[in-house]
Amino acid sequence: MNIVLLNGRLTHDVEIKEHPNGTYAHILLAVRRDFRNSDGTYDTDFLPITLWEGAASTCKEYCKKGSLISIKCRLQQNKWESEDGKTHYGIDIIGEKISLII
Repeated sequence: MNIVLLNGRLTHDVEIKEHPNGTYAHILLAVRRDFRNSDGTYDTDFLPITLWEGAASTCKEYCKKGSLISIKCRLQQNKWESEDGKTHYGIDIIGEKISLII
């Protein structure tokens, strides 16, 4: 099962973009780690997430910079070949369902 649940704050307002496969938005979610580091403070990870169609529209309509949200996501592997012929792999976070945390 490929499910990732993330809670965090949007780092910027949502912008919808067009693609031949539909509308989408890229967001950056600030997610605080659940434990303190050696300095006694919490670190924050800034995670790039892609939202498609309905999730992108929902986020655009109801969320703004600083909104605290919960996102159900999945991880998606991508593969590409560079000009020098080397194969590269990456992981994308695809947001599927958004809930506002009040």
